Amino acid sequence: MRENLKYCVILPAFNEGRHLATVVGRIPDWVDGIIVVDDASTDDTLKVAESLADPRVRVQHHAMFALRLLRRCENLATDRYHVPG
Repeated sequence: MRENLKYCVILPAFNEGRHLATVVGRIPDWVDGIIVVDDASTDDTLKVAESLADPRVRVQHHAMFALRLLRRCENLATDRYHVPG
C-alpha cells in the first residue's frame, strides 16, 4: 500500500508545549516527515518543538502558516493526496 509513497504530518500547535513531545512520539514510524507549526504560541511550544530529537521533525514558526500550507495542499490535490475536509 505504501509503495513509492511518502507521508508527512502537519501538526499545528498553539500553546501545546505540555503535550507536544507525547503527540510526536505517537506518530507512527512509517510517517516520513513531521512539520510542527507553532502559530505564535505564548507558552514554550516553540522551544519544545525545536528540542525534539526525532529527525523527521521540522519546525515552522509563522502566524497562519498552517492554513496557507493546507490551502496549498488542496490546490495540489489529486488522487495521490488526501486533504481532510
